[in-house]
Amino acid sequence: MPRTRTRARRSSRTGAIELFVHPEQSAPIRLAGWCWRTRYELALIAGYLGAYRYLDTLMPTWGVLFTLASILLAILVIGPVRRFTHARVMCVVTRHRMRSCLRQVRAMNHDGHLPWFLWTRPTGVGERVRLWMRPGLAGRDIENVADHIAAACFAREARVTVSRRRAALVTVDVIRRDPLVTGSAFNSPLVGMPVPDGEPAAPIEHHRPAAGPVLPTPRPPLQVVPEPAPTTAKRTPKNITTHPAPAPSGSSVLVGGEDVTDYV
Repeated sequence: MPRTRTRARRSSRTGAIELFVHPEQSAPIRLAGWCWRTRYELALIAGYLGAYRYLDTLMPTWGVLFTLASILLAILVIGPVRRFTHARVMCVVTRHRMRSCLRQVRAMNHDGHLPWFLWTRPTGVGERVRLWMRPGLAGRDIENVADHIAAACFAREARVTVSRRRAALVTVDVIRRDPLVTGSAFNSPLVGMPVPDGEPAAPIEHHRPAAGPVLPTPRPPLQVVPEPAPTTAKRTPKNITTHPAPAPSGSSVLVGGEDVTDYV
């Protein structure tokens, strides 16, 4: 039976004593978990030290420092590289902040285990984190703390989606910006195309409504449509068969210019 350690804390709001149970793990397992969580930081430090050691054998110390500073300056100045680096850095920050938030709000099972963090990817409006629920956890537990996740990650909101195929697979979308509330013009392929009067269409500006009294929208006047007059057509009963009236005796029937009255 695995050993566990218990930590007690008195609640400042209710005065009750809260007990927190943590699984007792061996030192190698805890060290492996810490290395896995900080693998990006460790890789960055190892890469920097390796590059410094390699360049130190080729040039003097001032040349090594100048080269590394030039690489850092290029990352900060070049637009695509800067945006790519910023997106990856925010993924790492979101991962650490979300894990700390889930631990603080006690979104874990009774053994004290958090969900597995499978991967973190940047999106157009923030980051997306994929979680795998351990036994004792469900997607509802993450949905209940979505506001806490958004506050911990310095974001606008957090949207939790549970997979339809596997209930243990949960996706958390951290929304940092909304492109529809930027106040800039919409980039549409219709802008610049000629309109019927021959002038190009102007870009549609998206502005926030100005503060002021809200005036009622005028309603169009009602149009009175006259009712159609009732028809007085007589209906023929179904049980009465009508026959065409015979032609008058004095009339003649002509077919092809010949009188065929006697044959009819």
